[in-house]
Amino acid sequence: YTTLFRSIGAARELKKQLPELKWCIVEARERMGGTWDLFRYPGVRSDSDKYTFGYGSRPWFGSNTLASGDEILRYIQASAQEAGVDQHIHYGMRLQNAEWCSREACWTLTLQATASTTVQVRTRYLHLCSGYYDYAQGHTPDFVGQADFKGTWVHPQFWPDQLDTQGKRLLIIGSGATA
Repeated sequence: YTTLFRSIGAARELKKQLPELKWCIVEARERMGGTWDLFRYPGVRSDSDKYTFGYGSRPWFGSNTLASGDEILRYIQASAQEAGVDQHIHYGMRLQNAEWCSREACWTLTLQATASTTVQVRTRYLHLCSGYYDYAQGHTPDFVGQADFKGTWVHPQFWPDQLDTQGKRLLIIGSGATA
C-alpha cells in the first residue's frame, strides 16, 4: 500500500529537484489521502503536531497545534495539486511483486490493475511508502463478551457515513497512532 501523505511529500521534492525525471505514484486505493481518507470516525485527528508532520516546502498555518483528519486530508490534496504531483497518481493499482535484476540494474514491478488484469512496469528506482494499516481489513482483537453486546459495533476503519452518534455514548479503541 502506498501512503500518499509520505509519497506526496517525496513526489514534491522529486519534481522540484529532478523536474526532467519521468515518475509516477501507484496507489492501491481509489482516492488520495491514505489513512486520512479512510478513517472517518468523529474527532479523528493527528497525535503529532502539524508543524513537524507537514512538508518542509509547504508549511502549515493556523492556531491549532493538532490537525483534524479533515484538515490533514485537505492539506494533502492541496499540496499535491499545488505541486502538480496529483497528475502522476495511478489509483486502484496494487503492487503484487517487485523483482530486482542486477544485470540490468532495473526493477520489474507487477501491478494488479483490476481483479483480472496485471501490468508490468520496469523502473530503475523504487520508493516504497507503505502505511501503517491494512486498508482491506483492519485489526480486530477478540473481546470477551462481544457477542453479548447489545449496541452498535463498528470498526473505526470502516466507519459508516450515516452512523447516528447524537446523544449516544461512544467508545473508540485504537492503536494510539491517531487520536
